[in-house]
Amino acid sequence: MEELDWYLFTGCGTIFLLLFGNAILYFGIRSKYVFIMVAGSCMIFLASLITLLMLVHSIWERNLFM
Repeated sequence: MEELDWYLFTGCGTIFLLLFGNAILYFGIRSKYVFIMVAGSCMIFLASLITLLMLVHSIWERNLFM
């Protein structure tokens, strides 16, 4: 159950990062402010990195305990 909570909180945080990053990036494109576009892009990149690390951790953990 403890492991499920970790994945649940991390997954929800990743979804919020993607949603807010996408909204900030869209606002930055519409207003033509580069630093807002960069902030949105960084949030989307961070969410993608977290998702990739969760996938690698899951695969590594399965191979370790099998």
